[in-house]
Amino acid sequence: MKKPIKIIITTVAGLLLVAGVSLVRVSLTDITYSNLATEKALTATADNLEEAGLDKKNIDIFKKQVKYTNSYLSELPSLQGDFITKNGTFAKHDEYLSFNLFAKASREQGLREDVNCRVSAWNLMKDNITVNGDNGQIEYTEKDILEHNPNAGFEKGDKEQFWGVFNGIPAGMINTTRGYSKTIKSEWENRNLEIKDSDRKLVSCFMYNFQEKQLEAVHAGTMIEQDGKIIFVEKISPTDPFQVSEFKNEKELEYYLKKMMLFNWFVVQPVIMVNDELM
Repeated sequence: MKKPIKIIITTVAGLLLVAGVSLVRVSLTDITYSNLATEKALTATADNLEEAGLDKKNIDIFKKQVKYTNSYLSELPSLQGDFITKNGTFAKHDEYLSFNLFAKASREQGLREDVNCRVSAWNLMKDNITVNGDNGQIEYTEKDILEHNPNAGFEKGDKEQFWGVFNGIPAGMINTTRGYSKTIKSEWENRNLEIKDSDRKLVSCFMYNFQEKQLEAVHAGTMIEQDGKIIFVEKISPTDPFQVSEFKNEKELEYYLKKMMLFNWFVVQPVIMVNDELM
């Protein structure tokens, strides 16, 4: 029995070391970002999306989503207006306060769910995506968004195509990051997923669900390649703000996403896909 116990202790120690190193690195890095709480920042982002080929209709949907979220988060002290550079890999928000602000708005307006990262990313990318529609049972929070949120932005056929992209992907429990990326790519090929190559790219962060025995995209956003830099547009969580961050290159974005997955979902090695390729 000593050998298994030793293996477990070594594994836990290794994970603690990874987390410790990550904490030190996070404190030594900077992030340039905005939560689009000013018209100037929102207009600049809308211009970037337009330059990357997004049509006015979906830009207007995005602006409505941002303005609604920021309206109920207006009392959040960390809600950032214009772009700013701060120390730390992440912009920090009081999640307890943001949840309570949403709960207050929900009671007053009868809105059960705000848009989440996947719904937001879909609206910014759907004009570049074709995939077999999936008529299966959509995730329940997203079902609420589509049925009750007037800012969801979905049209006829969107729900089935959305779920064709984001429905869980069956996979074995043990594999490498590259192995899992091949599983994702293969399943997406079976669903006839095609993503047009452009300056806008879908970024999907997968983790393994041991209960369902499948890979799930627990976070998603839109990457824009523009003027020698990377712009990343995301909804941090259903009750947190939108965030637009600027990075020097894709490697910096990958570092940011890996640390987000570690600290938010405790995933040491996520599978991060850019369109249908491993980041």
